[in-house]
Amino acid sequence: MNDSFERAAQNRGRKKFLLIAAVFALPVLASWLLFFAFPHWIPADTTNRGDLVQPGRPTIELPLVNEAGEPVRLTNRWSLVLFDDGDCGRVCAQRLLMTRQLRLTLNNRMTRLDRVLIVPQGTDVTALHALLDAAHPDLRIVLDQGGEASALFGPRGAPPATGSLHLVDPIGNYMMRYAPGFEAEPLRKDIVRLLRASQIG
Repeated sequence: MNDSFERAAQNRGRKKFLLIAAVFALPVLASWLLFFAFPHWIPADTTNRGDLVQPGRPTIELPLVNEAGEPVRLTNRWSLVLFDDGDCGRVCAQRLLMTRQLRLTLNNRMTRLDRVLIVPQGTDVTALHALLDAAHPDLRIVLDQGGEASALFGPRGAPPATGSLHLVDPIGNYMMRYAPGFEAEPLRKDIVRLLRASQIG
């Protein structure tokens, strides 16, 4: 009688164990099947809205300077970078306005994001400041000596597309590219996600 009771208890215990194991194993099995057996069911969209730069490109050695000729590093904060030929025409002005409004929506996180305008060596930075400072007091204007930054941020060494935006992490790695005409809200979502996940910058 006792043997029968013990066997029944063991069977019940075995069934419970198998049930618990199945609960943990099923999601793994489902993921495996989805990835290997039904890859066409996986959505094409990725979490990030921009184009990931792989591998990230270090910017730390770029010969960037301010108007006083002092070296500038894209480090310590997240940097949203825009390139321009030096006169900040219509496209540049629109992009600066969009990034200014985006930064303001970050509220208490906005100090973690720098906006950087990179212009060619020889640009009249004093004139640019006179044009932009009233509307964009937080904007950093940086000179690209020798065009090295333009070559690093552009595709295959060509200059970056007019109106494109570029995200640099607080360590100084160029890691995300946004094509011209990119909308503010998807870009904002990427930045908010990165700021939440990051313990630096």
